[in-house]
Order: sequence, then structure tokens, then C-alpha cells
Amino acid sequence: MYVQFGPETGLILLGTALICLALFAFVAQYFGLPLSISPDKFFLTPYLKFAYVSFLKPHTGRADGGQQSALESFYAAQVRLSISS
Repeated sequence: MYVQFGPETGLILLGTALICLALFAFVAQYFGLPLSISPDKFFLTPYLKFAYVSFLKPHTGRADGGQQSALESFYAAQVRLSISS
């Protein structure tokens, strides 16, 4: 069975996620739960850093270096990530 998703599916999922997040924040605030989490204590911090370095961070490199320079920049960012984690 093949399911087709229309262009509005992403907006529906985003809206649902934002509503759930807002509901969670409201319930946490109502019951007095702390919403601030120290980045050092947050268990997803290494994974979020990895995702940022791997998929989102623009790689810096020499303009004339091409692919090799971009790879070296990527690997340097990975090393900095593994040292800091």
C-alpha cells in the first residue's frame, strides 16, 4: 500500500508538534516543573551537536580547495565535537 502525502502534510505535522510543545510547557508551568535545562545535563546535547555539525553547519574551507578543503573542514568540526563531548 502506497500513501501519498500532499504539500500541506508538513504544515499539519509542524502545527501538531507546536501545539504539543505549547501544551507540555503549559502543563509543566501549571504544576511548577522547571522548564530550564542546563546544556551540560541535557542528555540529547551530543546528538544535537552531531546533527548540527553533520547536516546544518556550513563548512568553511579555502575557496580554491574545492571538495578536499570542504572535507577537511567537516572532519575538523567532527574532531572538535568528539573532544568536547
